[in-house]
Amino acid sequence: MGGLFRFRCGYYTATVYQLVVSLVALWLSRFLYYIYNAREIGEITMAEWVPILCGGLRFDLCAVAYFNLLFIAMRFLPFGFVMRRGWILATNIIFGMSNAVMLALNIADVAFSPFIGGRMRWSTLAGAFGDSNMVEIIISYFHDYWWVYLLAVIFIAVTLAAAYIPVISGGIIRVSRRWLTIALRILIFVIASVVTLVCIRGDLSKSGRPLGIADAMRYGLNAKVNLILNTPFTVVRSINSAAALERVEYFSEKELRELRRDRYHFTDNGLLPGIASQKGKNVVVIVLESGAQLWIDTLNIVAGDSPRRLTPFLDSIAARSLVCRHVMATGIVSPNGITAVFCGFPSFEPMFHSVSPYNSNAIDAPVNLLARKGYSSKFYFGGAPSSYYVVPSALASGFADVVTRKEYDDDRDFDGKWGIFDHAMGAYAARDLSSLPRPFIAGWFTINAHAPFIVPADWQAGGYLSESGTPQRGIEYTDRALRHFFDMAKSQPWYENTVFVITGDHGNREMKDTKYDTPYIKYHIPFIVYTPDGSIPPVRIDDRVMSQFDIAPTLLHIMGYDEPFVSLGTDLFDLSRQHYGVSGVNGRMMVTGPRYVVMADMKAKSPEEVYDIVADQSLSNPLDNYDREEIDAMMRWAKAFMQDYTTRMIDNRMSVVTDSIP
Repeated sequence: MGGLFRFRCGYYTATVYQLVVSLVALWLSRFLYYIYNAREIGEITMAEWVPILCGGLRFDLCAVAYFNLLFIAMRFLPFGFVMRRGWILATNIIFGMSNAVMLALNIADVAFSPFIGGRMRWSTLAGAFGDSNMVEIIISYFHDYWWVYLLAVIFIAVTLAAAYIPVISGGIIRVSRRWLTIALRILIFVIASVVTLVCIRGDLSKSGRPLGIADAMRYGLNAKVNLILNTPFTVVRSINSAAALERVEYFSEKELRELRRDRYHFTDNGLLPGIASQKGKNVVVIVLESGAQLWIDTLNIVAGDSPRRLTPFLDSIAARSLVCRHVMATGIVSPNGITAVFCGFPSFEPMFHSVSPYNSNAIDAPVNLLARKGYSSKFYFGGAPSSYYVVPSALASGFADVVTRKEYDDDRDFDGKWGIFDHAMGAYAARDLSSLPRPFIAGWFTINAHAPFIVPADWQAGGYLSESGTPQRGIEYTDRALRHFFDMAKSQPWYENTVFVITGDHGNREMKDTKYDTPYIKYHIPFIVYTPDGSIPPVRIDDRVMSQFDIAPTLLHIMGYDEPFVSLGTDLFDLSRQHYGVSGVNGRMMVTGPRYVVMADMKAKSPEEVYDIVADQSLSNPLDNYDREEIDAMMRWAKAFMQDYTTRMIDNRMSVVTDSIP
């Protein structure tokens, strides 16, 4: 800003002024967050804004103190040299850099938050930047999110311009007596230090702990919590703090065992009529990046949709397979989807199992159990080994070997952003599986149906129905890559004796402000079980709901596994058990049944909203009148599930080897 707006003030006044500007900027930036995420957050009344904005100020003070800690320390040092022009310039540079990062994090989360269902944590940031190609990936998002980059630049520029208005005309405190001057300067330094530490701690109550992310619940509920928080705070507070579960207890152990049966022992086929056990066969589980069910015309449950014809191969194979039309993803990030599919239990954001306190627990994951039956295993992923916890999640699921972009070792097939093109990695996997000892269990996680939806220019480049750079183009290409994989696999010696399972890591997150931008539709993923020899005939199951982590015990039943094991998932074929979908949605639990969706907090204390998904797939009209008995049954099931989940994870009881309670 020009000299017209500049004013003269003392050294300490200028310092405090700059910190206030930083605080106001961070506080105001939450309105940007709300404008873009208003649909997820919901309508806010004037009465609700007061605790949100007042509570938010508390978290903002903490973030500003953290990010300006070095600036404050340098400015309040009790020495005369702090008035030198070079020192002031250095502190101003540090202030600018620190606050630019702070505001950039908060503004970036305006658009990024919907992809992870809440504010970023340190694990989210570390996972994203673990990809060696992350700089190129960030640049590639400029096409669709240019307004976020522009907004950040403008917001940061205006903030720093406002912060640099003061002209320091007075020095630090000085009195006639030297000893008193030193004492007063030290006193001011101590006061500044104490105030800063109080802001960082954020909580002076008798609890003995600093302000935490969960404390935002004091001021608001549900998705509004994300508006109270700020991203710099959630990132800093979660450093060196692996997300831990809080034990949930509603029932006695006896009551819980009556409600939950987590020990399986398949002693006979027990599948649907006409479906033979696949015991001794190979298994290939294909997890589609952003594998939304809505793209597959054969499985789409969205009312009023016309066929899109984007996935002719998936439609053709689904028509020849066992499918379940109501499968609910655990969340909306890839590592948690991989854990759900291959381990049989959920990880709700922001916890990633592979970097959680429970990553060394014994688990009865299908890969581990089938290994005891002589199965070899391998996982294929075209991305970098360090890309967003995918490889650690696969290894934690029991896979003995992993192939990534590094092992593929031919960057002529690199898409320039995420990794090896799906058609190339699929072809590699089809050939490489022939070298594995049989029987085997393999996983393949595709990558290209992810923004910015890059498809190869020199491989089946023509005939697309959708525009370049769209989610539709991404899924069209993935469908072609799958057809290529199966065409390659047909010539391999293992093909006819293999069970193929196709599902998704999570649903599509790119259809903002459309009728598809609702958790019930967005969280639907496919579950397709195909056998080339026809031993599993076409079956369409739409009278029950699966959770993503139900895939693990269901797969073990299909494969004729005949030893006891523990799983939090529910076998799809067991009609004596209740079947519900469980998803983590913006810090809340969504429980999906055949008729209702119930929104509750993550402890499943009580229903907060109930929706009729037969009449209201958009979840826009919460019900006042509903079948209380059915909702009570859903919540009782959810309570028992969360108690079982938390206690088993915390007490390391996810395997028959470690489960001391029968």
